[in-house]
Amino acid sequence: TGLWVASSMPIRDLDSFATPDGPPLAVGANRWASGIDGAIASACGFAAGLKTPVTALVGDLAALHDLNSLTMVAQSNQPMVIVILNNNGGGIFHFLPVAACEDVFERYFAAGHGFTFAEAARQFGLAYQAPTTPEQFTTSLRRLHSEKASGIIEVQTDRRENHAHHLWLIKAVQQRLQ
Repeated sequence: TGLWVASSMPIRDLDSFATPDGPPLAVGANRWASGIDGAIASACGFAAGLKTPVTALVGDLAALHDLNSLTMVAQSNQPMVIVILNNNGGGIFHFLPVAACEDVFERYFAAGHGFTFAEAARQFGLAYQAPTTPEQFTTSLRRLHSEKASGIIEVQTDRRENHAHHLWLIKAVQQRLQ
């Protein structure tokens, strides 16, 4: 399949952690005005252009901003799997100095919302999976691909744990390079 990667943390994580010697794969991404608008719609266009199934990796805020494009996913000639990384807001903002301003950070920057995507999947007639382990994620992704089904795989994460893990990885790499 092709891989569509949304802006914000998904594209940064792919750039930082993807292996360069993996199997050949068509990867698409673009940059929008605010970074997250039209992520699902763009993935649909990518699938149409490739004429092959596509897996799209998007954050929860990007998915919420483009929820109406799930209509295109449901009607796509190419099966599409939308992997939504749901960290209840903008995890990328934990990497900015403003994260230390606890009195305003959660409300005005992190943009926590409390939504999940099961009902959105149901409303648009898409398969839905919410794996809680890497093995369950792999099984869910393989199942949708083998069934040639369009759907949503929602992965719940924690913004603070994600930030701490990134800092740990950066430190581990720096120590290894010394």
